[in-house]
Amino acid sequence: MSSAVKILIGVSILLTISCNNKKQKSTNENDLSNINLLTHKESQSESMQALLSSEPEKISVDENGCIRIKDYLIIWPFGFKIIDKNNKLTIVDNEGNFVANIGDKVIVGGGECAGCSINYITKITGTNLNKKCEGIYWIIGGEIRSE
Repeated sequence: MSSAVKILIGVSILLTISCNNKKQKSTNENDLSNINLLTHKESQSESMQALLSSEPEKISVDENGCIRIKDYLIIWPFGFKIIDKNNKLTIVDNEGNFVANIGDKVIVGGGECAGCSINYITKITGTNLNKKCEGIYWIIGGEIRSE
């Protein structure tokens, strides 16, 4: 094998390693900053009590960084937040207790807010999403169970 070929192979390996490291680093840093965890801006004393599904459903993040379960955009209870815990995007409650990881399957209570406009969601969450997270909303209330 010629020295030119060896150099090209070496450069290819270094570029591959460099690109893989950059992808991993930016994914961990950018995922958290680009996720829109919509929460109530105030504590709620009443909530709807339907189940989104009787079977556990996966929590996912869509291309706009909006958290979904099935086709629903999720409005989480007051004080919930998303953190990076052991390289996992983790949702915690208002006391910092584990609720679920992105990718986990959960059963949640609450109710569909089918007629809710982006203006209404902005009002209850205090977050102006500029139509970034539109769709049918599910407002979590009561039960949240990670499977």
